[in-house]
Amino acid sequence: MSAGDDPFLPDPAPEAAPTGGMADDALAQALVWLTRFHGQDRSVTSLFEGQHIAGAVGPDQALRALRDAGWNAALVQRAIGDFHNLLLPMVLLLKSGDAALLVARTPQADGPPLCTVVMPGPSPQQLTATEAELAAEYAGTGLVATPRQAAPPRSLHTGDAE
Repeated sequence: MSAGDDPFLPDPAPEAAPTGGMADDALAQALVWLTRFHGQDRSVTSLFEGQHIAGAVGPDQALRALRDAGWNAALVQRAIGDFHNLLLPMVLLLKSGDAALLVARTPQADGPPLCTVVMPGPSPQQLTATEAELAAEYAGTGLVATPRQAAPPRSLHTGDAE
């Protein structure tokens, strides 16, 4: 199945080459995936413009990048099963230092919920795992983020009509 056929894998878009090894940074690539998923494509370079990144992108740097890009974002510590489906897709921080995107959780009649996960990168990979399998890799912190809605236009009229 190609990315164009899968609702969780946005169509690949050309991107300027990231600097500082961020092409391989899972958290940076997860943010790129989120922005693309929500129709607000941003490159790694544009997300982290003005930030000094030495080594891997940290959770606080990811929050700052999203907030500076006009998103509501927060780090939340809770079990995978405790995240409401309305918060998906979201970034899961993994024990290995990587990041994964939880895009769906499907209850199963005869077993644990199945999780659809995207491993971010220049060529994102979609996987399915049980919630227990994913929990074994999960560090306990998720990054939830949504684009901020633009404020409605304000009326220039300030007085009562005469």
